[in-house]
Amino acid sequence: MPVSTAIVTLSGYADILAQFHASVEMYEPDAIQQRRCFAILSNGLRHEHLGWSDWNWYVYSEDLCEFSFPHNANTGIRLSYPHDVLLVNDDVSFLRAGTVADLRRIAYSDPSIGILSPQFFGCIGNPLQMKTMTHLNGLTFSEERLCFTAVYLKRSVLDRIGELDERFSGYGCDDDDYCHRVQRAGFKL
Repeated sequence: MPVSTAIVTLSGYADILAQFHASVEMYEPDAIQQRRCFAILSNGLRHEHLGWSDWNWYVYSEDLCEFSFPHNANTGIRLSYPHDVLLVNDDVSFLRAGTVADLRRIAYSDPSIGILSPQFFGCIGNPLQMKTMTHLNGLTFSEERLCFTAVYLKRSVLDRIGELDERFSGYGCDDDDYCHRVQRAGFKL
């Protein structure tokens, strides 16, 4: 099992990121103390606007092109090397301590797990993404795809599958594509 997991989030809005930061600070303080939190900023947001020195920052330049979820996610995944990655949207909040450790433990409990998503409370993702499910050993497996609202990615899987496809722009379809690539490599969701 790897030593650590990095939390990677993408954000362009200080107020939303502040709520996410507060939940990480409350429930996953080790990630902050060990400098394993990475925020990829867009929309003109700068870390100076936030006043936190305890995160790793990367400012995405909108001068290059319009916002791209896969491009920004890949940037965070690269910056967090060699850690496993919890790729999580900035509008998600942790609700209890130990979530990252629990996800890591579950991800490594079965070598066939390629992508792991935590349980969400509230409305999330596309309901069609969960139309085909199987249950095994207390886990629910999707035979379709997972929404990348929050996903645990083992570094070994990232190294084997590669990055998200940056030909997808904005939001959407990049997570579907990545799930299919992971499944074709023999892993489960």
